[in-house]
Amino acid sequence: ELRKHLEILNPIVDSDADFEGNTYPYHWNEAIKDFGYETAKDKYPEMRRLMQIYGTEVVRERIQGNYWVSKVLAAAEKMEIDHKNPVVIIPDMRFFNECYETSYFCRQYDRNFILLQICGKDDSVKLDSHASEDNTWVNDNQVKMILENIGTIEEFREKCIKWADLYLKNKTALMAI
Repeated sequence: ELRKHLEILNPIVDSDADFEGNTYPYHWNEAIKDFGYETAKDKYPEMRRLMQIYGTEVVRERIQGNYWVSKVLAAAEKMEIDHKNPVVIIPDMRFFNECYETSYFCRQYDRNFILLQICGKDDSVKLDSHASEDNTWVNDNQVKMILENIGTIEEFREKCIKWADLYLKNKTALMAI
């Protein structure tokens, strides 16, 4: 939903100059059309910064602190869940309140809640100092598995699904939260 909001706003993410030195704004939607979302986000750091500011300073701080997690949990509530294996994977949790709300939701609906820590290619280097990148609220005792996210979204999704299958087959190896 955040990306849809930014598509509507279509902010400037960079500028181009022609051979005469005239500059022209380069917008969000153009970058996605020209490069695809993932490549554009890597190529134009302003896109990531805009998502951080819009998602945190605008939506979380001025509209509702639980806005994003409420959207995800509302969708999870509507999902048809295999009640023998009730697992919902939410791979992008950035704040303690999101963890708390998700844990409460899972207890309420008798679903497993497993906190996975996602790391990038070099997790020792933070992308920046924005609040959405600060995971110091995560207690090491809560983390059940560290998954490396260095490929595409599809590859990461497959990795999460494989890990969930492994977890369900071998629950005794992991302590419940």
